[in-house]
Amino acid sequence: MIASASAAVGETRRVSGTGEVLLARLTQEQARGEALAAARNHAISQAGIEVVRTMVRNISEEDAVHSYDHFAEFTSTISRVLIVEEKVVLDTLLVAPGRPPTCKVEIEAKVRDQAGKLDPSFRLELALAQRTLRAGEKLELTINASKECFLTVFNLYGGDSLGIVLPNSQMQATRVSPGRPLRVPPEEAHWSLPVGFSEADPSSDLSEALLAVATRDSIPFPVLGEPATPHGLVATENALTSIHSWLARIERDRRTQHIVHYRIVR
Repeated sequence: MIASASAAVGETRRVSGTGEVLLARLTQEQARGEALAAARNHAISQAGIEVVRTMVRNISEEDAVHSYDHFAEFTSTISRVLIVEEKVVLDTLLVAPGRPPTCKVEIEAKVRDQAGKLDPSFRLELALAQRTLRAGEKLELTINASKECFLTVFNLYGGDSLGIVLPNSQMQATRVSPGRPLRVPPEEAHWSLPVGFSEADPSSDLSEALLAVATRDSIPFPVLGEPATPHGLVATENALTSIHSWLARIERDRRTQHIVHYRIVR
């Protein structure tokens, strides 16, 4: 049985962090994203926490004109800590003779201890029908959980923004039982999850990620306004911080998660 749960709130403290990344082989936006991630890692380390930095960098295709460098970065910690609030206090491009420009980011952050211990028997698996899609093609997800739970699925975009894929206005029931995979969208659905580029995006290639979070109790992710559409049109400039702030309210043995990266090409 799944019961309603009270939120778990741990101790909070204030820390700061700095990250610097060279622009060599990176766009300024990509370098800024890595510098921000490095600043977050530094802030967590200032709280006395060991940080594991996971970088997925894959140069998979080349032709005479283009070199494709696809990467995505997400930070996790072997700890009880999440960054739940942050403020960028410095965001600049450093230029010095004889070296590539450097993106430098400094943040001030609030970190919160997480309550509870991990439950190794509570597992979640998110699978995609395709990991590389052309603009206009549709995402198809299959999700399996080892225990009865409620699901929330986020689409993590560049620029530290997010979309909420599930629940949405067409699929608000997200309860899953073990041994009964959930398909998103369902086979009989009259809606879909097409991928694509914004009109202002000139790039030929995007790396994005889906983050599925399973909670043993119904604790909805806080969203202002109307429920998300099937396309997850909810954006924020502090995507990971918003997710961390929500996760910090849930005891660790009552939740689990799985992240999958995918690529969009024109």
